[in-house]
Amino acid sequence: MARNIVVKARIDSVDALLPRVAALASEGPIEIAQEDTFFPRGSVSKQRILFHVGRARVHLDKVRVLEHFIELEVVLSENESSDRLKAILEGPQAAGSDA
Repeated sequence: MARNIVVKARIDSVDALLPRVAALASEGPIEIAQEDTFFPRGSVSKQRILFHVGRARVHLDKVRVLEHFIELEVVLSENESSDRLKAILEGPQAAGSDA
């Protein structure tokens, strides 16, 4: 079974990071208006910009009221270890033909 590895972090500005991510991306930007519901606390609205960078999905989020965030997501197959994730995130030279 595949598993997603996700890293999230608060950033100062989506707009400042956007050109850097776009320069690395193989696909995107895809703009998504999203409403996330968290029971019992309520919901948040966000504008998400999605890019693909190799096997990673990079989400740049402007979350109403909560500020800006980046989320990095990589899907590993069941036979890939967490060490493989490190190689994927380090770039094409480390990841071999997967990037």
